Amino acid sequence: MEPNGKTKSDNENGICQNEEKTTDVNETKVLRWLTTILLYASFMGLGMIEGLLPATFLDLRDQLGVDISTMSFAFTTRYAGVVLGGVSAGWLTNIKTINKSLLLGVCLIVSSVLMIITPWLQHVALVMMMIGLYGILNGLADTVHNVLLILTWGQQAGPYLQGLHLSYSAGTFITPVLAIPFLSRQIHSAHNNSKEVIVGDQSEMFIKKEYILLNNHTFTMNESYYSTNTSNGLTNITTMTRSSIQFVYMILGLYVGIMGLCFCILVRCKKKNGSMPATEVYDQEESVINQTHDTLPRYYRIKFLIFLGLIFFAYGSIQSTIGGLLIPFVVQGLHWTKQQGTMIISAYWIIASISRLINIPIYATKVITVTKLIVINILMTFLSSIIFVIFVQFHFIVVWITMLGISIGQATLFVAAMLWYQENIMPVTTGIIPSILVSSQCLGAILVPLLTGYLIDKVQAMCFSYVIVTLTTLMTSLSCFTYVSVRLYKKRHKQTEIATEVEMKPMM
Repeated sequence: MEPNGKTKSDNENGICQNEEKTTDVNETKVLRWLTTILLYASFMGLGMIEGLLPATFLDLRDQLGVDISTMSFAFTTRYAGVVLGGVSAGWLTNIKTINKSLLLGVCLIVSSVLMIITPWLQHVALVMMMIGLYGILNGLADTVHNVLLILTWGQQAGPYLQGLHLSYSAGTFITPVLAIPFLSRQIHSAHNNSKEVIVGDQSEMFIKKEYILLNNHTFTMNESYYSTNTSNGLTNITTMTRSSIQFVYMILGLYVGIMGLCFCILVRCKKKNGSMPATEVYDQEESVINQTHDTLPRYYRIKFLIFLGLIFFAYGSIQSTIGGLLIPFVVQGLHWTKQQGTMIISAYWIIASISRLINIPIYATKVITVTKLIVINILMTFLSSIIFVIFVQFHFIVVWITMLGISIGQATLFVAAMLWYQENIMPVTTGIIPSILVSSQCLGAILVPLLTGYLIDKVQAMCFSYVIVTLTTLMTSLSCFTYVSVRLYKKRHKQTEIATEVEMKPMM
């Protein structure tokens, strides 16, 4: 018997229990970090898929034998699929019985199969259908990534979400580099050693020539011209090598499929260890919030979620309009060269990635609150657009400064808005907020660039700057109205609680 009344066996049992608790905590941490790493790797895969269609657009068009206007519907089909997938994810992720990791794994595996099949199809309708289907799965996976990371880290998810979207940006850079060796290339050559076969009368000759391409494939080309003397003729030929984009789709498809299998294995490991950190965080978070937070009434939540959709409709419109039409604007409207246009759009995306990287320690240390960060981002975007529309024709440096200012302002707004809405509108983690963000952003990417391109082509190039300033004004005004409305509601609610307490004191 020990002096404190405990036996030696009791002390040994207590030590064993403490060791088991420590082991469980360590295993939970390992699973959390493993889940986070897999989320980063698979989200980078989604970014690679985002850059796949633009990188292989021309080769896919040539393979299908259609014009650019017909092939351009692939972008509309993809973004429409992402919108539908995002909306579906908002409903599926709210069902607690659905395992989010397993849902994500299945989406990635099916998406990988559809990607591998796509470049082998020879009919444009089938290709559009496949692009739309894996667009739906990508929209679903995009939302589930955000939800799963929030459920894994709870209130500490800020820096991890920022890192998640940084990995997406990295993926969009990888695909064009990866696709270069597999794209078709032009060969410019001059030949005068062809075999001539006279067809018809002597004034019209058709020359059949055989050329050996870079990949040792014999390309037979029938070229016609009218001449009476071809003995010393020199023919300039431009030919294209065969495209191998099937391998690009196969590589990315296998990568995404492997990520999906990893998530399925992760689910099995969690069940085997009896640890489901995402579910535990979900339940703990919900119970704490129900005790310490006053949730908004249903009417107010619906109203503010509509405002969120409109804000990110403008956000997605700004990103897609600048990303797709900045080069035509500076070339046609400001008479820049194509090389200068390519440089500024590349700088736009690079600065966005650097901004996301810099903001990770800001979220981790909470040096700046989420509200202040949103104010800084929106003001930077709005002021840059105002300066852009007023001074764009004065000096080229104005375009550089304002476009990079908009890039910095836009880069971290997605994560900041999601965290702010989670903190103030819907504290319990659900898929509704990420779903609205993804769907409204893609809806803007579908509609506004089409309208802007029409205005640039049919009216004048300066319509580009007018559209940008209109969208930033809409985003700024809706953000201000949402913030003020939430503050006023909370103030009234607090006053009502105080008045209720004062009325109940005499009765006690």
